[in-house]
Amino acid sequence: MRLDFRTAALSEQEEQRVRIAAQLLAAHGGQARVGAWDGTRCDLVVLNADDGYGRHVLDVARRRGLPAVALGPLRPDAAADGLVVAEGSAASLAATLWRLVGAAATDTAAKTSRSTRADLAGLLRLAETPLRGADVRATIAGRSIVLRPSVGRTRGRTLSDLLAARDHLGDSGWQFEALAPGVDDAMPSDSAMSLDAFLLTGALRTRVALPPFPDGEWALRDWPDLGAAADLVAGLRLAQRLRRAAATPRALAEGAGVARELADACLWAFRAADLLTETAAPAPRAAAPPPVVRQLLNRLAARFGLAR
Repeated sequence: MRLDFRTAALSEQEEQRVRIAAQLLAAHGGQARVGAWDGTRCDLVVLNADDGYGRHVLDVARRRGLPAVALGPLRPDAAADGLVVAEGSAASLAATLWRLVGAAATDTAAKTSRSTRADLAGLLRLAETPLRGADVRATIAGRSIVLRPSVGRTRGRTLSDLLAARDHLGDSGWQFEALAPGVDDAMPSDSAMSLDAFLLTGALRTRVALPPFPDGEWALRDWPDLGAAADLVAGLRLAQRLRRAAATPRALAEGAGVARELADACLWAFRAADLLTETAAPAPRAAAPPPVVRQLLNRLAARFGLAR
């Protein structure tokens, strides 16, 4: 289970304490990423409520119903409603964080595992069989597009439909209808773009909704068509490394110098485009026994005092 924490107006020592607490969540079965508050979706924010910027972030968190934790004691005039105060060690902070979001996230994950496949993000469904590599008509929020891996293109009635669908690849509720092989869809369309660029851009924009990519060694079977998305530097760097050699998601992120979250999103996009292949680990080689002739020569040399 992956959690996303944000911090605001903390000192360097307080930031370090939050990061240590996030690492300690592994004992509860959780995995947390810590980053600076940027206004995007997250699970919890840790802040300094005595700081002006910290109080601004707290107001935003309250409006969104987002759990907020203050480090250190509050001023007497500080409004404490909706705010949890955490003092003491990193271990006590970890316990507070888990109490606020961990148990609820665990319950949500359990419900998700029992839900229908339609509750998964659209990109994740495209990355699995039988949809992976299949030509399909896809519908989300009343907008329909056509995904055609067979020709590497995606089409929509309008450019607006394509862009809206791309930006909702991390959402659930997608409906897919398989198209007959070799038969073009009759839906009129005025807009089209590269399928690989469509999936990669959508994955990066909705990456917070995607889970970690599965472990294993992965290789790129073909170079993705990113001509229309040449500004996606992370995707280009990862594709270049994967074309040279297979790698695990962690090794790929570290080798390319990108955040693991970005690497996972790119891998999901490559998988949905049917560009990835998992490589089998090579079987260990058995040590070859010494040749019988060499053994005999060694014994003869030792017998006549010629051995080195």
